[in-house]
Amino acid sequence: DFFPSILVIKLDIKEKMGESGGWPFLDIGFTIEKDSTISDFWINHFSAQKKENEKFKNELFKVAVKYIQKNYPLWVTGKVKGISLRKKNNVRLYFKK
Repeated sequence: DFFPSILVIKLDIKEKMGESGGWPFLDIGFTIEKDSTISDFWINHFSAQKKENEKFKNELFKVAVKYIQKNYPLWVTGKVKGISLRKKNNVRLYFKK
């Protein structure tokens, strides 16, 4: 799955320039419930790209959760022998200004 970069206006995030640079990104985990809804969000990995972006980690997490809940509220559940199961999932979200 591909998510477009999330535009962040209210936070003064900075882009790291250069070949190995870029905007901050976040690997966010969550649970896909048996009814295809999502819950229990957590941070698997955060890359600030620049030291001054580290202070925005919690705010970017909140933005990411709201974005996923609003734009992708339903997911395909895990199944074993036709029975729906709860499933853990992880996605990477990039931010830009």
